[in-house]
Amino acid sequence: LAERLKLKASAKRPEASETPPSVAGACETVELADMDAVTAAREALRGGTAYVRTDNALSLVALYGGGTVTSDAQGAAYVLDASAFQGDYNAALRTLFDGSLSLVGHGVKDIMRGLLERGASADGWTDDTMLMAYLLDATAGQYGLDRLCRKYGGFAIARASSDAIEGEQL
Repeated sequence: LAERLKLKASAKRPEASETPPSVAGACETVELADMDAVTAAREALRGGTAYVRTDNALSLVALYGGGTVTSDAQGAAYVLDASAFQGDYNAALRTLFDGSLSLVGHGVKDIMRGLLERGASADGWTDDTMLMAYLLDATAGQYGLDRLCRKYGGFAIARASSDAIEGEQL
């Protein structure tokens, strides 16, 4: 996790009473409304690593590529929403998750299970930050991404909505 986020060992961790700084940035958001947009997103994400976030039912999927937490490179977030997609949503998932992309996620086992149930490939996953967190501290019991960023990175994840809660996938 630390290597993926390009964190330095000398980074100051906040004291327990401190509020960690929030990491926020801007990126282009592309809503995938049809198969042409899905195919274009897959092509744009090839050659790099796509960071995947989903809700538990895979009815909302976001793939981010092109930048990192520590770089000035502007990436793009490609969002596939079942309620807004015009066409066969499962076919869209099969197109995005066809095994041709290098993927990183949090809680990949559950994502893979959902993809396989929808006929998509489970290939292409290179890292799972939840599994990495377990390897760092097998006794923690909780491995939510918010907690990991605070504990190991010294920052909080910025939320677009105050309604977002710990443990949400998006």
